[in-house]
Amino acid sequence: MNKQAISLIFVAMLLCSSAAYLISTLFPRRRNPFIFYGELSELAEKELINANLTILKFTYVKGEKNESKIKELRSLQNWARTNLGEVQVFLVIKEGEREKLELKSALGEWETSEFNLTRIRQKLCDLLVYKPINCLKLP
Repeated sequence: MNKQAISLIFVAMLLCSSAAYLISTLFPRRRNPFIFYGELSELAEKELINANLTILKFTYVKGEKNESKIKELRSLQNWARTNLGEVQVFLVIKEGEREKLELKSALGEWETSEFNLTRIRQKLCDLLVYKPINCLKLP
């Protein structure tokens, strides 16, 4: 093969990879792997806690408007990222008889039936293994 044929092959490969990249950006991103809908097994909870994740369980009553609460809880995942940008809150959303919010981590547990975002953030700061910069209390 001569140099011209080899260079044409490389140009074709470059164009194909660029086209593949453009096509892959057209599809939406995959779901957040740190959100689970349903009941977690006890073993799965232990594994997540052993991986230094904090589990945030939100039990909602069917029929009530919960979309805004779920959206706020999803925003807590970004709020509580480590300084290196790692997600450390695993959100579990499930249906139940009464509204309840639970936090579980290697540092302890907390449960409430009152949805108060400020209080939830305070408790997250207490229970997160790696404290994010949002948890710093400056004088």
